[in-house]
Amino acid sequence: MIMKTIKSLKNGYCDVVYSALGAFVNIDKENEQEIIKKMSREDVQLLCEYAVVKNKMAGVGEVNLKVPYIKTGIMALDKYGMRGNEVLSADYVNGLAAKDIVGGRFMLEVEDLNAYNPASLTDVCDFCATTDTPIVVHFGRTLESVGGSVNKFGVSPATLLEEYGFLDRECYLYGMNYIDKDDQILLANYNPTLILSPKSDAEEGKGEINVYNLLYNRLKFCFSSGKCYNIDMLGEAKFAKLSTNNLMKKAGLLEDATLLEVLSSNQGDLIVEFDENFKETAFLDMVKIRVDDSLLQQKRMLEEKIIKLLQKLKGEN
Repeated sequence: MIMKTIKSLKNGYCDVVYSALGAFVNIDKENEQEIIKKMSREDVQLLCEYAVVKNKMAGVGEVNLKVPYIKTGIMALDKYGMRGNEVLSADYVNGLAAKDIVGGRFMLEVEDLNAYNPASLTDVCDFCATTDTPIVVHFGRTLESVGGSVNKFGVSPATLLEEYGFLDRECYLYGMNYIDKDDQILLANYNPTLILSPKSDAEEGKGEINVYNLLYNRLKFCFSSGKCYNIDMLGEAKFAKLSTNNLMKKAGLLEDATLLEVLSSNQGDLIVEFDENFKETAFLDMVKIRVDDSLLQQKRMLEEKIIKLLQKLKGEN
């Protein structure tokens, strides 16, 4: 085996509920809230810890956790020495004072632009400006969402964000599956970070992303595990590479070195191993991340607790 040290990986967006429970129960948009309502704050903290452990095992040193309740993820991140933030629904704006969020590791999320009216979009953007809070916007993930945005607001999604001032601050756009070239060119005039989750999008039928176009337009992006319960950041990059080559009908447009740079975190190192046929140009295909035995034990212990939690929620003994 060939051993190599690389930078730890980063996960731009990890949905805690799906990551922690997806292997045990079927979750969809309809039953997610029902599951969350039955859980205590301590139950959600258990899910957060499990999601963080799974990220750690995947070589992640930095992750943004989508959590249902404020301050349920920070404790888990700190426990395992992980950098990152909590991603909270922008609905929290109505129930939060600035002091609750200022100076914390929080990001607010607009999951569906079409669920907002002009006044509420203004409120969210103003709150983020006042508190200096990063904003995550689900952006062009389906054709229906793009069409709905144009019909409701009379402008393209990128123009909508520009008009309301989202692009003038720290802004993350999660999706990009169905954004045309004109919107990509507009975004290139600003500095948003695009969050791509190729495997999660494929499982949800959201469509493929042409990463080459993002590079061509000099757009900054990172990868995420999204709603996947099997966290594999190198796999996300590999999936994006294969999808782009297929869409462009030409191999070799994306180099592994470029994708590894996008995946790399600023914190920590990661020891990886390769087989004897290792080639730098085939990094994503050859790499294997070494997992500490203590993490495996911790993962098993948390899984046992989650199984008991689900039994309790179902009313089983």
